[in-house]
Parts: sequence; C-alpha cells; structure tokens
Amino acid sequence: MDEEKFFETTFKIFNQDALENHWYISCEDGKKKQWSKEPLATIIDFADYKKERFNENLKNDVIRKSQITIFHYFDAKYLPFYHTLVKSHCVILQLWGGDYTAQTLRPSELLGRRSFEECIQPFSKTNAIPSRIARLYYDVKWLLNKSRRSYLQALSEANHVGLELGDFEKHFFNLRINRINGMHIPYSADIRSVLEVEPALPNGNNVLLGNSAALTNSHIDVLELLKEKRTQFAACILPLSYGGNEDVVQSISSFAEKHLPSQHKILNTFLSREEYFEILNSCSIVIMNHTRQQALGNILWAIANCRTLYLNPKGVIFNRLREIGIFAHSTHAIPKNGLQPFSMSQLIANRDALRQFYPEKIDIKASLQEILNTQHATK
Repeated sequence: MDEEKFFETTFKIFNQDALENHWYISCEDGKKKQWSKEPLATIIDFADYKKERFNENLKNDVIRKSQITIFHYFDAKYLPFYHTLVKSHCVILQLWGGDYTAQTLRPSELLGRRSFEECIQPFSKTNAIPSRIARLYYDVKWLLNKSRRSYLQALSEANHVGLELGDFEKHFFNLRINRINGMHIPYSADIRSVLEVEPALPNGNNVLLGNSAALTNSHIDVLELLKEKRTQFAACILPLSYGGNEDVVQSISSFAEKHLPSQHKILNTFLSREEYFEILNSCSIVIMNHTRQQALGNILWAIANCRTLYLNPKGVIFNRLREIGIFAHSTHAIPKNGLQPFSMSQLIANRDALRQFYPEKIDIKASLQEILNTQHATK
C-alpha cells in the first residue's frame, strides 16, 4: 500500500464483528509512518520483495500467515511477485486507475491536451517538438510495455477485482473469466452513512477542480475554459498536494495565477479531514476532467451532497455513471454553455440513483467466503 489512508479505508471496510483480522502491511518506502497505531497490524518492508530472488520466500511467508492478499493499488511492477502468489493463494486486486489511461486515450487525443503541453518539459529551450514527443511517449510507453500481456493475465487470474462501481473491469478489459466478481463495496467506506443524512448543501459558489497534481486531471485544459467563464464562480480550488512532481505543480499553479489571478486557491499541503470538507462545502460545482478511474471519493461525495458534476465524456467514470442512471455534465460543453448548475430535481435524482446502487447492508464475510470457496475450487 502506497499511502496510509488506503489502509485506513480498507481496514474500515473489513473491520467487522463477524471477522477476525490481523493485518500484515507492506509499504513501498519501508517506513512505518503512523501505520503502527493499529495494534493488529504488522509492518513489513516491501523493498526487497520486489527482487525476484525474494519472491519464493515471501510467497511462502504470506501463504503461511494469511488467507487473502489485497493489492491496493495493483500495479505492473508487482507482477513477478503476484504470479508466484496467485497459483496457491487467494488474491484480491484493487486497480490503480492510471492503468486505464492508455485504454481510453489515443496518442492523437493526448497530443491535443494543453495540460501535457504545459507540464511535460515545460521549460524546453528548443521548439515544440520535444514536448510533443514527450506527450506521445507518455501514452505509447504503456502500449509497448512488455508487461501489458502479463498484467491482463493477472486480471483474468485474480479471485476478485475490487472496484468502486462494481465489476466494471471485467467488461472494460474484456475478461472472460466468470469467477471475477465485484464485491460491490464502495472505496469510500462511509458512502452509506453520507446517504443516510441530509445532504450538506453548498455554502459558497466555488469550483473544485481535480483531486491531485496528476497530469491525467488535465487541469490546464479546464482552466483554459474557466478563464472565459470567470463571472460564473467565486474561486477555483485546485488540490495539488500529491500525484505530481514539482514541475507539474509549478506549471499548473503558474497557469492559474496568470489566468485566474484573484480566483484561484492552491491546496499544496495535506489537510485534516475537517479542513478539507470545510473547503468542499464551499464548492457548488465539482469538475474532474480525467479519463482514468480517479477521484471517486470526491465524485461520490459530490453526488451524495447534491453538487453539479462535470466529467470528461471519454472517461470510464462518466460512462459508468451514465450506465447506472447518474447524470453528469460533459466538460466539453463548457465553452458553449458555460457552467450550468443542475436543477434541484436533477440533484435529488442523482442522489437517489446512488442510494439505489449501493446495497443497504454489505455482507463482507459472505462475500469473502464465496471468494475463498471459488479459489479452492479452481486451484
């Protein structure tokens, strides 16, 4: 697990009276951070486990100590270890959304994105060609990656693919293995409790743009649009505290400063939950212009709390929400129509559709038992 908050969310989902859990957590940088505050968690240094000669020892150790291994988030770099583990152990994958990018964007589409033009090699002293090549390489390197076939094989071998919105990967990656079933549990573990109370209606007219400094948020593409619609909102909030390097953060910040000098607010440090939600409460519009599976916590919060939502129409989340009856504006409509708030009836309909999608009660024990039984039957 890359970040502590992922464990906290996973722990919240699986920490039920019907289950007796002991957690063995591996973090890539080997640092304990605050993970050790959970008494039932043992911290493991994952640094050496990525080396091939350690795979067999780690596999035996993991199988001996546990019934299930959760990759949260799963990435191609874990494949060597994964392939030694999956042959005799139950594995749950929760995918990292970045692996969707090349599935949804052709290189020609990527070349047209201002965010990539501004953020990749932004300070080149030559001409535009290096930047265009860099953007092209960003996409093509995944398509040409030798591990791609192995990665897709891992998806088809997994006992379960964890996803916020159901078993979408099975269809998205055209997997034909019937035993891959979504447990249908939300990544945001408290989404049910949010839906059980009245929505926190906005106390301001701000716009939330993106959830990180990742290039795939395509901040600058949206900032280009918002600078022409600046009278329609008070401020644009840009969370940039993680997901990008210093050049990316600087490029986005400089662009916002130039084009929305008095209407931008950069969040460049991690905030407490209370501070962050206080800022969210000031936002009446949420814009997520990425194509990958990203910012689902923010998006679900927006739907549950009756916010007007703008998404990239080529994105996997936009299309999946439409499938389950939740409406979102297209970011491509902003130039012509500006920012158009949903009517209250539309906002309530979206909230009701979200409530219908998530079950009233999540029986994690039964779901896990079904996965284990399937795993034993197929080995």
